Amino acid sequence: MIRATIAFVVALLIGLVIFLPVRTVYGWFAPDQSPVTVHGLDGTLVHARVDTLAYQQQAVATDLTWQWQPLRLLLLQVAGTVTADVARGPVTAVVSATPWGRVRMSAVQGRFNLVDLLGLAELDGIGIGGGAALDVRELVFTPSALSAVDAMVTVRDLAWAFGPKNYALGDFEARFALEEAAVVGTLSDTGGPVALEGTVRVDPASRRYNLEGRLKLRSTADPVLGNLISGSLGRPDAQGWFRLRQQGQW
Repeated sequence: MIRATIAFVVALLIGLVIFLPVRTVYGWFAPDQSPVTVHGLDGTLVHARVDTLAYQQQAVATDLTWQWQPLRLLLLQVAGTVTADVARGPVTAVVSATPWGRVRMSAVQGRFNLVDLLGLAELDGIGIGGGAALDVRELVFTPSALSAVDAMVTVRDLAWAFGPKNYALGDFEARFALEEAAVVGTLSDTGGPVALEGTVRVDPASRRYNLEGRLKLRSTADPVLGNLISGSLGRPDAQGWFRLRQQGQW
């Protein structure tokens, strides 16, 4: 009788936790000053929905859904699988949060049209097109800053629209890691008419970025492309490299 009573009480408590409104659970775990905020949160701990996810008050994802992973409670984490639309592209991820305000994203996969992705950064009018893919092994937020980054962005069939013609640029990738509280990306090409190498440094705290690199046209590049690039970047050096330098704030 005692065992049956204990089993009933435990089952009742588990049921109450599982079907708690997710807004209540989020209130327990959400840090007061997190750069990540959610809007339109609804549902239960088992299955929830968010209208908008924002980072530093800028919307980055919409129509998020959540499927709970109950075993992660043993690690004092609320965790689950998330699907969302980011720049009109499908994204899936595993997200976990702790009572101390640590939010971790892993196994993030996304596919995008580059025009839509650039639109998220208000850069959709620069005439760049192609396909982009996102692969994030780890992205960790604490209440005050980013604490871990391991990600890669690949771009395929990149093209620059100038006038009535699209000029093929090739395929590229950027590998991102955290260095001294800044996100640093190593840029390179993986084939095509344009060779690329360089780094981009992004400071989430100041919302500033700095790009340093260089590019070079291969023999397969459209001859007109060299003139167009010279108009933007100036003359190449003796080895044919164009210098890339850009900095700013978003």
